[in-house]
Amino acid sequence: MAIYKKSGTVTKWYHRSKIVDANSKGQHAYHDYALPSSVLWSGESLFSTGSMSLPTGVTKLAAPLELPIAFKDLRGIRLTFGTAVIKKTYDSGLKFYFRSGETTSDGMAADGTWMKYPTTVTLMRPQLLNSANESTVFNPTDITTDWPNPSLTAFVALSDGIDKLVLGQHGVSFKDNGGWVMSKQWDTFGANYLYGYPVLTKIEAI
Repeated sequence: MAIYKKSGTVTKWYHRSKIVDANSKGQHAYHDYALPSSVLWSGESLFSTGSMSLPTGVTKLAAPLELPIAFKDLRGIRLTFGTAVIKKTYDSGLKFYFRSGETTSDGMAADGTWMKYPTTVTLMRPQLLNSANESTVFNPTDITTDWPNPSLTAFVALSDGIDKLVLGQHGVSFKDNGGWVMSKQWDTFGANYLYGYPVLTKIEAI
């Protein structure tokens, strides 16, 4: 095991893993990987570049998240997710943000709408370093909600192939940062919509 510091501030722990190279004629190649269960990031955030008034405790990641360890030095990462954030919009321009399942007395803001998705997802290093730099975090079939027939989109991890990560909709660019995965027109008499955003709480090395 080795310990070293980057820029004098970030301490990195590594352990040595054995990899057999098919071209090495039986010899073993070694690579130092981050120690499993090392926490690379923690918080309670969703990914979006839009203007938001989020529920207490939730922050917005409007730029790619830079991990303290490069993808090449990770066997993979484990993403942990918390309670989703729901955005409720009115054609008048009003917008309300609330936690999945939350209700208020009049229902104008929080109406009890809920959205669920996997709480933990693992992405291996080849997925983070593939040629497209996009990996599926969860599919529409992994998302459940109490609203009938919502529009759902796959949630993906976009990487720069080095150490930066964005979680968002399939098809968005690395800079677009579109974080919602569910939408629903809840009132057909106006442009009134619901949107569901997954909330990331932790990234660990595996």
